[in-house]
Amino acid sequence: MIILINGVERDVTKNIVSELLDELKIQKQTVIVELNESIINKDSFDITTINSGDKVEIVRFVGGG
Repeated sequence: MIILINGVERDVTKNIVSELLDELKIQKQTVIVELNESIINKDSFDITTINSGDKVEIVRFVGGG
């Protein structure tokens, strides 16, 4: 399925937010996910589905100084 992730078209196999993050090797605890311009609550990662053509924005927290 083709979706847009952070402005880049990607072909992914997972259609649940938590599974997509696992596929991308991104830790769920350190990100905010926006699906079609709506922020997804972390509690909903396991039940929120992604469809072909959806727009996903993933923002990671990075420490530093």
